[in-house]
Amino acid sequence: LRHPHIVSILDFNVDDEDHPFLVMELLNGPSMKDELAAKGRMSLAEVQTIVPSLCAALQFAHDLGIVHRDLKPANIVAHEFAPGQRVYKVVDFGLANLRETQETRLTGPHEFLGTIAYASPEQLTGAVVDARSDVYSLGVIAFRLLGGRLPFSGRPEELLEAHIAGTPPHLLELRPALPKDAGEIVMRALSKSPEARPPSAGAFASMFAARAQTTGDFLKS
Repeated sequence: LRHPHIVSILDFNVDDEDHPFLVMELLNGPSMKDELAAKGRMSLAEVQTIVPSLCAALQFAHDLGIVHRDLKPANIVAHEFAPGQRVYKVVDFGLANLRETQETRLTGPHEFLGTIAYASPEQLTGAVVDARSDVYSLGVIAFRLLGGRLPFSGRPEELLEAHIAGTPPHLLELRPALPKDAGEIVMRALSKSPEARPPSAGAFASMFAARAQTTGDFLKS
């Protein structure tokens, strides 16, 4: 996958002890997980920059038949390629599955692997996973970035049940100053049914960008 917002794999091989390895682009960080731990949440202006870049990376992968399946802040890493010039890159496609043929599938179509806090209902129930599962995870990330918390919390079994059947708090309850339409599109991405979500990562980016237009101090808050 060669994309400005996906970490580059430069080479791969097997060492003298038959351990496979990858040679990857060096990113200087931090991860989005570390950033959120330090600052709690992000401004709308920051999220308006980050979300489209993630969507572009995922749309590129989806167009090639690849679904990430473990999208989360720990798998999104910042890279400052010049002073003041920062990009975010998606890393760790280790749980990805290829939608083309059974012969090229990396993981089973009904197999759950991933992180429960960001996993789609269909991942957790063993249903067939497609690109709209990554859209759900994008929705969870956007909720976390803007709301300062995850849609659901608790023990693993509680998280599993909540993602399958629970109702999250509305993002606007956590951040009332957020433009209403922007909050609504994030909540739409969290729909239990894949059919109710934005149909693609690219569509999510377009909808979010169109509905997050606002003026005033909130852009910096």
